[in-house]
Amino acid sequence: MMSDGNIYDRVVRWIRQNRAQPYYIIVGQQTNPDFEQFCFAVAEYRGIPVIITNVGGWDKPLSPQIQRAMSVSNNVRVYEAAKMGMTSILQSKAELFVKINGGIIWTP
Repeated sequence: MMSDGNIYDRVVRWIRQNRAQPYYIIVGQQTNPDFEQFCFAVAEYRGIPVIITNVGGWDKPLSPQIQRAMSVSNNVRVYEAAKMGMTSILQSKAELFVKINGGIIWTP
């Protein structure tokens, strides 16, 4: 996998500054183009990438962006948190995940 040199490099720097975390969390809509690079960088540093996203539809497959991110590692976790997918709702779900499980949220 080739990195785009932007999101990948920024995530790697962030991981190096936060090595003791069990989970590295990204929040966004299902079509977020950064999911794959984020998960690749986290998996490369033996972290567990977590995607918290909106519900795409009860009877629909996950978006291609999420499917590609999930193919990076068997450790990628995806949580669909809100039908509306408002950023503030997704962010609060990510904060709840951190309180329960630990980890750190990516804030570009």
